[in-house]
Amino acid sequence: MPVCNVRDSSGDTMELYVMESKPQYFAVSAFDHDWVDNIPNYPLRDDDVMLCSYTKSGCHWVWEMGRLLLDGRTKVVGTEKEASMLEANRLLADIEEAPTPRILNTHMSGCHWVWEMGRLLLDGRTKVVGTEKEASMLEANRLLADIEDAPSPRILNTHMENTLAEVKRLSKFLGKDYDDEFLQAVIKAASFDNMKKEKKQTFTDNQGTIMFRKGKVGDWKNNFTVAQSEWFDHITRSRMLGSKLFKFRYDL
Repeated sequence: MPVCNVRDSSGDTMELYVMESKPQYFAVSAFDHDWVDNIPNYPLRDDDVMLCSYTKSGCHWVWEMGRLLLDGRTKVVGTEKEASMLEANRLLADIEEAPTPRILNTHMSGCHWVWEMGRLLLDGRTKVVGTEKEASMLEANRLLADIEDAPSPRILNTHMENTLAEVKRLSKFLGKDYDDEFLQAVIKAASFDNMKKEKKQTFTDNQGTIMFRKGKVGDWKNNFTVAQSEWFDHITRSRMLGSKLFKFRYDL
């Protein structure tokens, strides 16, 4: 399949790879094309943790938090999340060389990877962590509806709020038992302000760093007009009617 310029609803274009197995889906053109097409066949390890999210949903925060909890550390190191990103394998690093337990991550949550491997994740031993953010979960709602009536102890839906209670949930899910002092140190280490200083990856645009923007609940008020807010409420109510999975918070 070719690499082509794909146009969005706003008229902007981006060079993307059209997937061989599912031509209605796309991937970053720089990714290894053969690898991306064969992701559904990749054998996960029993002790893997798979972080599934859409972009800008707190993936960096949850990945860093999980890495600290699994390693028993309270200091962020230079290892980047992208080195454990499933679809970017072979581009930045080889995930096969990562020590166990691995925290892999993917932004292909609404793509063919989850649809085809979702049942394998449920039936195997790999733990799955999903990050919740309302805009990102609209499409995922259809997939996760299958899980709703049959919850699994290997699936955890996390919220983006950086709170002690949420970190305790993640720690327990990963099989760790830390006191509050340690968890507070982890929260501080994985804060957005600290990661902006400690991490090597500092992609920026005209609004500042791309990877670690703010991480603030309620910042939508600085970007949405009243009309946009009302439209978005209408969309989420109509598409997620009856869902018991997502309890979003718009303020703290």
